[in-house]
Amino acid sequence: MDTVSDVVKQIVRLYHGERSKLLDIVRDVQAEVGLIDVRVISRIAEEMRIPAMDVADSAAFYNFFYKRLCIAFI
Repeated sequence: MDTVSDVVKQIVRLYHGERSKLLDIVRDVQAEVGLIDVRVISRIAEEMRIPAMDVADSAAFYNFFYKRLCIAFI
C-alpha cells in the first residue's frame, strides 16, 4: 500500500505539477486516499511548490471534497 506521500507524488507527476490542474490533482488524491485533510493538503502543496492555502482554498470551495473519511457499506 502506498503512503499518502507516494500517492500525492504520483498524481502530481501525472499532471506534470501544473497549477491549472490543481482540482484534478485534489480530486484524484481524494479518490486514492479517501479524504482531503490538512496532512494531504500540505503534501499536495509541498509537491506542487505552491502555498498550502491555495490548495486549502480550492478544496474548501467545492463541497465534493471530503474533510473526513466517508465510508459506505453495501
